[in-house]
Amino acid sequence: MIALFVWLHGITWFALRFRFEPSHSPDGAPLTPSPEDFRAQHQLRLSWMPWLYFSLKPRHRAWAETWQREVQDRLRALETIEIGAGAFVAPEARLFGEPGRGIVIGEGCAIAAEAFLHGPITLGFRVSINARASLDGGAKGILIGDDTRIATGATLYAFDHGMFPQRGSSSGRMSGSVPMPASPMGCASGIMPWWAWVPW
Repeated sequence: MIALFVWLHGITWFALRFRFEPSHSPDGAPLTPSPEDFRAQHQLRLSWMPWLYFSLKPRHRAWAETWQREVQDRLRALETIEIGAGAFVAPEARLFGEPGRGIVIGEGCAIAAEAFLHGPITLGFRVSINARASLDGGAKGILIGDDTRIATGATLYAFDHGMFPQRGSSSGRMSGSVPMPASPMGCASGIMPWWAWVPW
């Protein structure tokens, strides 16, 4: 009985000692997040979990679509990129397309934060590129079919090269619909092991 009392007393002391305290400014006043802080945090959440963008409530949909228009217009102005209607591109994603090596993003696609895409790449409809995935189209390009999901950290390269000296070859890369490359894994040009695909 005494042991139970001591245990409960210890738990109560710990809970009171380390209870949640609001953040404070240097002068001791509690910090109150502004609406802009909440908006920035919501944008960050969408960048890392872009599937949430497609189910936004109407009150969030308006500002999110305006935000995405700005992000996508900037990309179109700076890179050789086509972006379909209703797509989501995280501003933290790194997309690079040059003339003759462009990137085509289909309708309803989602590209998450810190993904790296270097053309030539063509994404079908509703393709999802998860965070930190890396795709390089080499000379021949990567074509990803409708409703495909590329897992977090997956790497797809449409080229291969030898060592000493580095001479490259590119036969391109094509991914069909629905499968999702397992993460972390990498695929080079002309190589797609049977264990690389995991249905989702």
